Amino acid sequence: MYTVRSSRNRWIRFQNRSLALSLVVSAMDSESAAWLIEVLLVARSMARASFVTLGVVEALFPARITDLYEKLAYENPDEVIRKEWLLSVVRAEGIVVGVVSLLGGRGYAWLLNFMGLAGAVAACFPSQYHHLATCLIYENPDEIESTDRFPTIIRGLGLLYVGICLRAWKRRRSTE
Repeated sequence: MYTVRSSRNRWIRFQNRSLALSLVVSAMDSESAAWLIEVLLVARSMARASFVTLGVVEALFPARITDLYEKLAYENPDEVIRKEWLLSVVRAEGIVVGVVSLLGGRGYAWLLNFMGLAGAVAACFPSQYHHLATCLIYENPDEIESTDRFPTIIRGLGLLYVGICLRAWKRRRSTE
């Protein structure tokens, strides 16, 4: 069931997504309608659109993403010494996540499976997951103090990834 708000501010329900979309598009100017159709065709689900967006942001702004991570994760973010390859890896991860999510298909299914597995590990062992990441990406892991709230954030993100993965898996199984 799809719901669309009419020009008179009434909500109309449709069984058919295409009919609902055509009514929305007919109420828009042609440039906005073309943009909406392109976005909907490229990113068919909210999770997929979110991963495309995340990938683009990661690829374009790896330093800002890493700075944000450090501010959330560490009591002393100014004292961390990043390994020289970190920003390149963050950018590459963004490109891979963005492109694979944009293309969809088996690659996207494998990406979701991998993220679900990583999410399960993060949800079950957030402190160990965070410690491993800190040792891998910083030159001075022993000098870095983690915040108390960050394991909870990691657990929440892990559960979110597991949920997205399970939802996608369920959808794939129901269409087979």
